[in-house]
Amino acid sequence: MVKIATYKNAKSTNNGFSDGNGFYFCLVLIVPLIIALKLKDINAYSRFIEGKDSSPLIDISKKIKPTFFTAFITYVDKYETNDKMNTEIELTKNLKDVYKAIFNSTESAPPQVIGKCEFNHSTLSFIRETENLLSTFADFDI
Repeated sequence: MVKIATYKNAKSTNNGFSDGNGFYFCLVLIVPLIIALKLKDINAYSRFIEGKDSSPLIDISKKIKPTFFTAFITYVDKYETNDKMNTEIELTKNLKDVYKAIFNSTESAPPQVIGKCEFNHSTLSFIRETENLLSTFADFDI
């Protein structure tokens, strides 16, 4: 299901601009997480998409290489001491900011740039369409 929902779209959204990076970040992390929650625990899914619980996002981030996040939502200055605890705190803070920007924003709220990604209320619409396989990019021929 994840491949059907995201494969074609992931190839075309990462254009190097902050809004494209935000959509790509959502396609490779948020949408698969939402689909997994929907299949595994409908209550956790509901809390997550209603903007009430970011913990599934924080939990899954601990299982993904930090370089993925460095490319999108965190900056690690190569001249700083690479303190793992500070990096984890920054990542958790940035993930919570991403979550709030997507799931707790209003239509009139300005876009939020976090790292190299831009998120706003339309990001949520994009995620919901993709997650429900209603996106024009859904490819059922895979």
